[in-house]
Amino acid sequence: MPLAPTILLAATGATQAASLPLSYEAALQQALSRNPTLVQAGLDVEAAEGVALGSRGIFDPQLTADTGLAGSRSESVGQFGETRSDFNSLSWGASINQYTATGTSLSLGWANSRNTFTYELLDIPGFDPVSDVQFDSRLSLSATQSLLEGHRRASNMKMVRDAERATDMAELTAQATRQQTLSDVATAYWGLWYQERLVEIAEQSVAVATEEERIVRARVGAGDLAPVEAARVRSAAVQAQQLSIEARHAAAGARDALLLLIGEEPGQNVALESRPAAPEDVRLDPDRFVSDALGNNASLQVMRLAEENSRMSLADARHRRLPQLSATGSLALTGYEASQAAAVREMLDGDLPEWYIGGNLSAPLGNRVDRGNVLSAQADLGRTRVERESLERAIAQQVRAQVRTIESARAQLDLATLNLDLATQTLAADRALREAGRAIERDVLESMKNLDDARVSVEKARADYALALVELDRLSGAL
Repeated sequence: MPLAPTILLAATGATQAASLPLSYEAALQQALSRNPTLVQAGLDVEAAEGVALGSRGIFDPQLTADTGLAGSRSESVGQFGETRSDFNSLSWGASINQYTATGTSLSLGWANSRNTFTYELLDIPGFDPVSDVQFDSRLSLSATQSLLEGHRRASNMKMVRDAERATDMAELTAQATRQQTLSDVATAYWGLWYQERLVEIAEQSVAVATEEERIVRARVGAGDLAPVEAARVRSAAVQAQQLSIEARHAAAGARDALLLLIGEEPGQNVALESRPAAPEDVRLDPDRFVSDALGNNASLQVMRLAEENSRMSLADARHRRLPQLSATGSLALTGYEASQAAAVREMLDGDLPEWYIGGNLSAPLGNRVDRGNVLSAQADLGRTRVERESLERAIAQQVRAQVRTIESARAQLDLATLNLDLATQTLAADRALREAGRAIERDVLESMKNLDDARVSVEKARADYALALVELDRLSGAL
C-alpha cells in the first residue's frame, strides 16, 4: 500500500468561498519553497558549499611576482686614498608555488636583476667615475616531500574532507528539516480540516438546539410539557452556542498555524480542497517499513555520517603519531653577464648550476599529545557507533509502533462510524417516543449530545488516521 502524501488526497464535493483555495498537495509544495525554516536550511547548504570550495584553495598554485629598486652609497679608504662607491639594483621576477595532497611542496622561480656599480677616487683630481653594469638571471626548482607524517593523502585532505562532510551534513540536516516540516504542514492541514468539521458540527448543533427550543416552548405553551423543559432546552441551546464560538476560535488558530508553515500571512481565510481518503483494506507489512526507514530516515543518515567522520578522524590521529621526516631537493641555473640576453643564455646553458639534497627529521619525545588524540578519537568513534545503533533500534521500534497505531486508527474509525449510525437511530427513536409521551425531553437532549459526540469522534478518527499515515511516511523517509 503506497503511503506517499498523495494517498490522503481526495477532492471535496463542494467549493468553499475563501480567498486562498488550498489542497493538501499544494500546501506541501508551497511549504517546500516558502517555509522559513526550510529556506534557512537551504541557505545553510549553500554556505557549506562555499566553505568546501574555499577549502580546496590550499592546493591551488600560487603565483607571486615582484619588482624593486634599491640603492646604496659607501666610502672607504684604500691604496689610492678615499673611494666613494654607489650601488643601484633593479630586480624583477616571478615564482609559482604549490602544495599537493601527497605532501609535496613545489616551487619554480625565475629572478632577474640589473646591478650598477659606480666608484670614484676622491683624492685624485680629474678622476672620472667608473661604472660597471651586470645582469643576474636565476631559474630555480625545489621540491620537499614528507616521508612519514604528512605523506598520507587522506590526512592532508582533512580540511577539504571536513568541509565536504560539513556540506553533506548540511544537506542531510536540510533533508531531515524538510521531512519534519512536511510532517508539520500535514499535521496542521489535517488539524485545520478537523477543526473546521468541529465548527460545522457545532453550527449544526446550534441550529438543532434552536429548533428544539422552539418546539419545546410551543409545547410548554400548549400545556403538553412542564415549564422546566423550556429551561432545559434553553440551557442546551446556550451551551451549543458557546461550543460553536470555541470551535471557531480553535479553527482560526489552526488556520494561522498552517499559513505560517507555508509562508503566508496569518489572518487569511483558507478553503481546504482535500479531505482524508478512506482507509484501504490492505494489511501493512512492518518489516518492509522498517527496512525503508533504516535506509531512508534522514536522522539516521546524519548519525551514520557522524560515525564515518569519527572513523576518518581516528585514522588521521593514528597517522599523526609518526615522526616528521621530509626530503628536500633543489636545482638552480644562474647566469651573470654584462647584458640581460647574455645572462639568460648563460643560465639556459647550465654553465653555473647549483643543487642541494637534504632531509629533516622532527620527533617529539614521548609523543603524548598524539597518543592522547588517538585515545580520544577511539572513544568518539565508539560513542557515535553506540548512538547510531541505538537510533536504529529506536526507529525500528517507532515504525512498528506506528504500524500498530495505523491499524488501531482504522479500527477506531470503523467503530466511530458504527456509533454515529447508532446515535442517529437512537435520537430518531427518542424523538418518536417523546411525541408518543413515552420519553421526556431530557432523553432527547442527551441523545442529541450523543449524536454530536459521535460526529466529532468520526471526524477525529479520520484525522487521526491521516496523521498516522503521515508520521509513518516521516519515519520511513517517504515524505
